Amino acid sequence: MTNDQNVEPPAGSGIDFPELFQGALEPQALERLIADIKVCTQILEVIPKYASTGYVDDSEKVDIDDAVQALVEGKLRGLQLRYLYEGDQWWDTLIRLPQGVKLVRVKHDF
Repeated sequence: MTNDQNVEPPAGSGIDFPELFQGALEPQALERLIADIKVCTQILEVIPKYASTGYVDDSEKVDIDDAVQALVEGKLRGLQLRYLYEGDQWWDTLIRLPQGVKLVRVKHDF
């Protein structure tokens, strides 16, 4: 991953923001990320984003490998992976950009 950032909430905001990381993924890093998620986590949802507007039908089930392949091929605009890791819920949003894939990772504390 390149351009990694741990994003901090605005000082004095009084809002308890979730932990957030973002960065650009090279193709090999994307492959390692997906392999790690498949082996080390409990996947809760794989949510594709086909267009800049509109939402996916909640009943649509998507295989993680098929979704990542569609993202790489440009058939998806983005993809969100929701999973459990060591008791915490994480949401990884993968956004297709002209130069590759951007990862935005949020740790949720529900």
